[in-house]
Amino acid sequence: VVEAMAMERPIIATNAGGLPEIITNGKTGLLIKPHDATAVAWAIHRVLSDAALRSSLGHLAREEALKRYDFDNCVDALLGSLATL
Repeated sequence: VVEAMAMERPIIATNAGGLPEIITNGKTGLLIKPHDATAVAWAIHRVLSDAALRSSLGHLAREEALKRYDFDNCVDALLGSLATL
């Protein structure tokens, strides 16, 4: 999911596991209920039929991926957490 975000792709994912911690529903992707085929179809239709939404989701997802998962930022956060031990 993070790789797709970094590639500026709109994300449709289930609201399960760790995905809600990565994706902000309606901002960096669309989260849907697990095992809900109707929700999957609705989300796909919504993304394909709304170019502005598709662009916004992809753009904001990329910004979030670069901010939160950038290598240097992750190393700095890890080193910072080790320093407090």
